[in-house]
Parts: sequence; C-alpha cells; structure tokens
Amino acid sequence: MTPPRLLQASPPDKHLNFNQDEIVFTFDEFVQLRDLSNQLIVSPRIETQPEIEAEGKNIRVRIKKEELRPNTTYRFFFGKAIADMNESNPLTDFDYTFSTGSSIDTLTMNGVITEAFTNKAAGDYLVGLYTGEQTNDSLVFKKMPDYISRTGAGGNFVFKNLPAGKYEVYAFSDKNKNTIYDGESEQVALLGKTFDLTGDTSISLRSFQEESSKGFVKKISSPYYGFSQLEMNKRSVFKIYPLDPKDTLLIHETTKGLEKDTIGIYYRHLQDTLALLLTQVTSGKTDTVYVKLPKPNQRKPRKKFENNLTAGKLLPGKKLVLKFQSWMDTGYANTKKLHLSSTTDTLINDEPVKGRWRSITNYEIENILKEGNTYSLKADTAAFNDVYRINNDSARLTISVQNKIEFGDLSLKMLFYKKQAYVIQLVNEQGIVARDKKLRLSLSATNAETIDFTGLLPGVYVLKVIFDDDENGKWTTGSVIRKTQAEKVIIHPKQLKILPDWEVEEQFEIKD
Repeated sequence: MTPPRLLQASPPDKHLNFNQDEIVFTFDEFVQLRDLSNQLIVSPRIETQPEIEAEGKNIRVRIKKEELRPNTTYRFFFGKAIADMNESNPLTDFDYTFSTGSSIDTLTMNGVITEAFTNKAAGDYLVGLYTGEQTNDSLVFKKMPDYISRTGAGGNFVFKNLPAGKYEVYAFSDKNKNTIYDGESEQVALLGKTFDLTGDTSISLRSFQEESSKGFVKKISSPYYGFSQLEMNKRSVFKIYPLDPKDTLLIHETTKGLEKDTIGIYYRHLQDTLALLLTQVTSGKTDTVYVKLPKPNQRKPRKKFENNLTAGKLLPGKKLVLKFQSWMDTGYANTKKLHLSSTTDTLINDEPVKGRWRSITNYEIENILKEGNTYSLKADTAAFNDVYRINNDSARLTISVQNKIEFGDLSLKMLFYKKQAYVIQLVNEQGIVARDKKLRLSLSATNAETIDFTGLLPGVYVLKVIFDDDENGKWTTGSVIRKTQAEKVIIHPKQLKILPDWEVEEQFEIKD
C-alpha cells in the first residue's frame, strides 16, 4: 500500500559545490522506473540527457559533470517515475537538488494557465523559462527552455530553486514531446514581456492556438458525382473560380462569401478533373486546385431531400425549406404534385402550394404556416428534377409550427468598466452559440447597456463576453512573433435558465 521510502542519497540532497558524475538513491525496497521520459524534469536543462537506471533497491543517475554550469542550482524532479517493484506504488513528486556553487537558489515561481477562449484549465502543458540573455522573437521556435515545468490537470505549475534574474516565459502543449514550440499545430501561452524575478511570485497565462498565416487545402473529397468538398486548414473567406472561364456556369459554391473552413462545390456536365482557382480574401493569395471527379456513370441519384425543421418543428415566422443534395433544375417545380394540409379543430384543410427556388439546392414553400398548427406536406414522385432529369421519390413531412409562447426572453442589464467593442454571446448546454450581439461603447456613451434576446428556446444558457479589441466582430487569437495576447473572454459562472412564455432579467458587471 505504501510507496518506496528513500533511505539515503549520495551525495545528499541540497549538496553544495557538486562535482560528481553519479548520484545514487537507496530505497527501503526494490524499485522500478516507469514513464521516465515524460515524468523526469531536470532544471536547468543539461545538454546530454542523464542516464538513469534501477538496480535492485538503488536508482543510479549518471551525468556529464563537465556540462554543469558553475554556481548553478539543479533540480531533478521525478514526478511519479519511481515505484516499488511488486505493487507499482509510485513515489509521488520525488525531487533532488544540488548546487555547483556555495549556495542553493531558493526562489519560486508558480502559476496557472487557462485556455483563452474557453477559460478551461490547460492541463499537461510544458512551461518553459528562457534566461534573459537568449531573448529573441524566434526563441521558443528554435531552443529548448532552460527551466521546465508541466501543468497538472488544474492548469497549475511551479518552478522551485530558481536564481534571481530575467526570464522569458512560454508554455505550449508540446504534442510531439520535442520541448520546442511547433507553431499553430500546438496551443501556446506567453507572458509577452521579459520577467525580472527578484522574489517568490505568481503569474497567470492564457493559452491560444495561433492562426496559420497561409490558408491551404487539407483534404479534397468527392462523396458523389456532382458534389465536391475542399477542407481548409483555417476558417476564412475564400473565392472560387473555374480555371477555364467557360466553366463558370457549371460550378456553384455553397455559402458563398461567408467565413468557413469547408468549401462545398456543386458541378454539372464536367468529367475527369475540376480545375479551380482558390483565392483567400484576406491575403489575396490565389492557388490552383485540381479535384479528381468520379465518373458520371458512378453517380448515385440523390432522390431524397432534407428540410430546415428541428425535431419536426418549424420556428414561428420561418418558411419551410426543402433541401436537395443535387444541382436541381430550378426552372422546374410541379406544385400540383405538392399537397399541403393542416389539421385544425380535427378538420383537414387542403391548401394550394406556392414556392420558389432560393438556390440550386433549396426550394422554399411560401405558404404562411400559422403558429401552433400542425401541417402535412406530401411531395409526389417527380415533383422536382435535378439537372440530369433524375426526379425525387415520394415523401411526406409532418410540420409542427412552434408558438411564440413556447419561447422565453432574456433581458441583460450590463455595466461595463471599459469602453470598447464587445461581442456578447449566449451559449447553450451543447456549447453552441445560440445568439450573439456586437456592441461598441464610444467614449461619450454610458457604461450601462441593456441587451435583449427574444424568442429563445427553453433551456440553460451561459453568458460569454469577448473583449473585441480589434473590432472585427469575433474572437481574435494571439501571436507569438508579435507577442500579442488573444482577446480576453469572460464566461460568467451563473447559469441562465430560460422558461417558456417567461422573461428573465439579469444584471452583470463586466470588469477588465
């Protein structure tokens, strides 16, 4: 039940004027080493990794003493690497300290790291201190830290036995365990300035993922003939053009002009290869992309259609939209094959159907559907055709139009301590932004603002406030090279419970 107990260290812990090439720890039982590469932290870093092995009741540590710095305190932190042989009970947080000079450094730096956008604890991050004389903009990309610590599950970290001096502080997720920051593939946090350590101190850091400076295609797929997708490495606004201008009318980009990380492209009457010009709007950079197409005879007819209902319900004031998965013939829709009926007071009322094409895939039913009523829409076979004259299968929909009394309202009376731009978001229990509002407080404006969100689905929400420093209407990440932090985000701990046909009023103070 108990972990190994140290009987003797040779040289002893906190040994001064250290000049040995071997350290031996003797325990009260046979011991083993586990996960040493991830558990062991040596600070400051020694150029050649120490050789460490278990021999019976001993742990031997061999180092190249010629690589040790003069007048420097070294700390070996073993974490949970040492355990007994039989039951594998770990000796937790075992450490050993010595100095190559006449005194032991005693300063401590502790801190906590949270993720900037979610405010969650950043666990299992490597935290690095770089001595001030090494400072440069690309330091964290090229060099291993002099002093290393790791965050626990709660995002906390600690450095012990530090000398006074100037340090650069960085932390990163270090996914490949190379002790070097690998750019936007990893989360990163930085203090942003040189820190002068003169006494025990605490700091806090916020981590973020840098945005790639270049947008590129990660993956190309064509799930069926007539539709292809480009999966990008980042969200951005992209423009798509055919390489051959005569093909302009043969391709159609979905959600055109919107910021996204996946580009959907419908095409028709094309074979073999779809050649595209892809432009990232922010950078203006254009690349050529070639998409290999399935053969037309391999096409699977997309006879079914989807809709904009949520669990069979339509929001009040919204129109019913039928969503097809093929490039449809927008010059054709046989409304005589569409049958809309409503059930009111047990009577079934047939209504003539009106509709229009909103895009090459979306057909909108223009009939006004009344709140609280239930409708049935039947689409007969061949009510619609795609551009290849493949028609739809027969289908029936049951539509319940939600009543306004099924929703709730929220009024937020907010007091801001800083006049600037903000993005106010309501986040539901699934972590999805249900509503957001952009707000800008001018210097002449009052610090108080009332924000109303009406027609909310019943449920539990939390308030998220983004300090929109660059006034671009969204959260902006930070940059290591520019030493800029990600925009601050406040997530209020109070849960906002929205009930049907009920207005909730809440007051919040937003401090910098």
